[in-house]
Amino acid sequence: MVMCEWTLADIKNRASSKAFAKQTILKLDIEDYKRSLKQGTYGGITYEEAEQVLDGYKTELQVWNYITCLLYTSDAADDLLCV
Repeated sequence: MVMCEWTLADIKNRASSKAFAKQTILKLDIEDYKRSLKQGTYGGITYEEAEQVLDGYKTELQVWNYITCLLYTSDAADDLLCV
């Protein structure tokens, strides 16, 4: 079996791209749920359940914001070690 050899920089770039993509999707989901709540079009769940879903998306976005911050902090620390 052939294994792909990734450098640390490749892995960090991919992780950063995935984190930003996840943040973007969550922001879109949050806006979609806000719009659904205003319009009353949130499917077969109650308004309160829809609010809980929205809160869950907001919490997940905070987590991904933190992960992205850690990625950048890690990059900065690596740059200092390599100097």
